[in-house]
Amino acid sequence: MLGVPAVAQDDGPTSELKEALERREQSARLQERAVAAFESGDIEAAIALLEEQLELEPANALAMYNLACVRCVGGDKDAAMEMLKRAIEHGFVDFEQMRRDPNLMDLHETELFRQILAQRRPILDAAGEMQFEVVRGKYGKAYAYDKDDSLRVNFASAYDQTTLDAAKVELRRISEWALEELFTGLNEPAMREVDPWVVVVLPSERDFRAWAIAMYGPASVTGEFSRIGGAYNHGRKELVAMDLGGTLRHEFLHVLHWRSNMRRAQGHPVWIQEGLCSLVEDYEMRSGRLVPVPSWRTNTVKNLGRTGRVMEITDLAGLDRHAFNNRRPLANYAMARAVFLYLYQRGLLTEWYAHYTAHFEEDLTGVAAIEAVAGKAIGEVQEDFEDWVAGLAYVAEASSDGLVRYLDVGLGVEVDPGKGEGPIVTRVSRLARVSGLRPRDVVTAINGRPTRDMNDFVRVLSAYRSGERVEVSVRRRAEHMTMEVMVVGK
Repeated sequence: MLGVPAVAQDDGPTSELKEALERREQSARLQERAVAAFESGDIEAAIALLEEQLELEPANALAMYNLACVRCVGGDKDAAMEMLKRAIEHGFVDFEQMRRDPNLMDLHETELFRQILAQRRPILDAAGEMQFEVVRGKYGKAYAYDKDDSLRVNFASAYDQTTLDAAKVELRRISEWALEELFTGLNEPAMREVDPWVVVVLPSERDFRAWAIAMYGPASVTGEFSRIGGAYNHGRKELVAMDLGGTLRHEFLHVLHWRSNMRRAQGHPVWIQEGLCSLVEDYEMRSGRLVPVPSWRTNTVKNLGRTGRVMEITDLAGLDRHAFNNRRPLANYAMARAVFLYLYQRGLLTEWYAHYTAHFEEDLTGVAAIEAVAGKAIGEVQEDFEDWVAGLAYVAEASSDGLVRYLDVGLGVEVDPGKGEGPIVTRVSRLARVSGLRPRDVVTAINGRPTRDMNDFVRVLSAYRSGERVEVSVRRRAEHMTMEVMVVGK
């Protein structure tokens, strides 16, 4: 039985949004109560609560799966199998979870269960195609559609094919790094053989706002929370990203991490999920290899260090999801990324993940694995980590207050952060105009290095000196072009 948030359902017209959100919240509460009842041994109460949840959300595949587990534990194998079949028909395709779930033990030796596992590949393909058909129907002919069989990803994009192709190249690059440095088990067997399809939606601004409101409520597009650039919903196998920079990279690593989790029937804590996936938000290519680098998040940790407020790794590892996301979340994300960047730069990241997953049941936090691969107690690791942080240089960053810090060069233009495809040129100096840049140009790369968001832009630009000439890639209306531009001092 999976005690995770209920799978979100499609919402319908905007006029019905409030009702849909209330229904989703009620469904989540019912699921929490059902899990609590099940864990306390009250099978009948758990069944009643899950049936009530399905009356509220008849297509909720996770609720169906949970009900199959409860009925199986309760001794009703026939009803459990029927509910499991319904869950699969509605998109629950985590077969490794089914195979390892002790709550389904009485079904494991049945002929029908063996047949389901034997047919997992065609079931996965059919589920992926059904999901893709729904997405195509939702977004229509204005979007571009594509797929990557090796990654098991379907794409729906409001951007043109050139932009979509560039995003696909970057996701393959991230996948190659992840399979080499972290999730090495995804090579055996290859993802295209056993993992569910995921749909990656790169929406228009209007469609993104509608998605954000439907998923998180009106607060998602107003005030501080409006900075959300996308998310991956594992229950739906759907990644939505308006921001084609750090957000898309971060969320796609969540896809790969969840695949690793599902194969192992593990659920890693939030600090590990977010810390690992934050690594690819900022990277450089060195000798053809992706290399995670210090970022605005490490700037945050350096600032904490200057005032003696760097969090203990053990305290970070002890945060639950609510505390991680609601108590100083920017500091928590920064710390989590910094810890894993530290392990990466010490040459310990691959070994850490292998040790952690092999000894997961012994220590869910990951702290023991850090001690094991570092060969020292966590207190000594903490001291070395803080020394490492102090030795890092500050990185050029675009702060949430709109200011750019630690950058002393530019392209002779002023830019707006844009909506996710890249910064938008708003004002051009005479020198930059001679080079060919124009207002409303969207800057997508500098010397081939993606600049999909402002932190991409300033980090990439900071590598050059005044007087150097760089090749700037832009989209001007429907045309993609490159031009040579001189870097100038500020």
